[in-house]
Amino acid sequence: MTTTTLLRRSETPDVQDTPRWVLLLLLLVPASAPLAYVPVLGGPVPLRMMAAVGLVAASAVAATRASRGLVPLHTRPVTWVLIALVLLSLASSAVARDPQGALRADFLQVTGLLIAVSFGTAFTRPEWARRAVGVLLAVGALVCGQAVQGAGSLQASYSGTYVANRAQGLFAQPNDLGSFSALVLVLALTATLSARNGWTRGLCGACLVLSGWALVLSLSRGAILGALLGIVVLPLLLPELRRGYVISLGLGLPVLLFVLMHAAPRSTSSIVAERIATIGSGEVSPLDERTAIWAEAGRQIRDHPFLGVGPGGYPLAAVNNDDRVLTLTPSQGAAGAVTALGPDHAHDVLLTTAAEVGVGGAALLALATVWLGWQARSTARSLIDRRERLLVAGLAAGLSSFVAQGVFDYVLRNQLLLFLVWLVAGLLIGACAGAEQRRSAL
Repeated sequence: MTTTTLLRRSETPDVQDTPRWVLLLLLLVPASAPLAYVPVLGGPVPLRMMAAVGLVAASAVAATRASRGLVPLHTRPVTWVLIALVLLSLASSAVARDPQGALRADFLQVTGLLIAVSFGTAFTRPEWARRAVGVLLAVGALVCGQAVQGAGSLQASYSGTYVANRAQGLFAQPNDLGSFSALVLVLALTATLSARNGWTRGLCGACLVLSGWALVLSLSRGAILGALLGIVVLPLLLPELRRGYVISLGLGLPVLLFVLMHAAPRSTSSIVAERIATIGSGEVSPLDERTAIWAEAGRQIRDHPFLGVGPGGYPLAAVNNDDRVLTLTPSQGAAGAVTALGPDHAHDVLLTTAAEVGVGGAALLALATVWLGWQARSTARSLIDRRERLLVAGLAAGLSSFVAQGVFDYVLRNQLLLFLVWLVAGLLIGACAGAEQRRSAL
């Protein structure tokens, strides 16, 4: 079976085309998030738990639908933009500075694309999409709760622009926890607004508090801005929310911040306040080399505008730049040899994408982002059911948290966050497609 046949758009999707057991298998993808880094297979391209579950689930969707004589996986116009982005990434691997690193990056992107397409194919009914969001919120509460419990004693310097011992939970660094917490916070807020009873609303509210607390303790300024953008995007997509939403947030957010700040030790509260204040002041740490990092990305883009330096190739290209102005970190290898490591990325999603995959890759990513946002807006405003409108708007608002953080950071090196972006995008695509299907059937 060819790729064109596999990813064809021929018939109208329906959740009944995907067996219930396959839908339950798909729910294991977000459920596997706490085990995302558990190794399954070794080798040049290691397979870890969340990727393995995602590939098995996507294969099950395609196989069961094909056995019924249906198109295995559906695509929409916006999906083809994402496919083009992944294909360009594969093409840029041919000129990669780090072929093995490019191979690993390509594997993760292809896996993420399959997760998105399989979720977009299977979850076209709102009840199943809400179950997927519910699983993600349950996992989010667990991960954020563990991060809050394991948070250390903060130590600030340079007027709060640099803080040691920030919470990071199961992630490799605090900004990744912040990004995860921001997504969970926005989805939990949406779920709280759409809850049908007090019990569900209370559980979603508890998740909202835990994710907010983890976000604050991560002290990730980009993630905090991302969460704020998601909170703002929600009423922009749903104008009827604005009055009550603004009143609720105006009363609720100060209370939430008051509770979180006073639940923490006084030293922690003062450091958090000092750190958050730097967002508005524009102060940067003397250790922050972001300006030089952005300049290095510009150099790579000028030298390699079409295919970039290859997926994951920014650090190696930065090290090999004879005119570099970046500080290099010594790293001791297994044999005791000391090598120099440059910055891992360009601290900006579009700059990193353009440097590694080419200007066309950054353009495709921007196009897909705008397209998804516009599709979510038009779909949310056309739906009659309030809970379905909130579902579509919430998924789009959740993705927007990555957009805001992406201006200052690049967290998609983390495969758990990468897969979650693909997964939420797939849910959004499926929700919009299902709404269109039901509207055309009237």
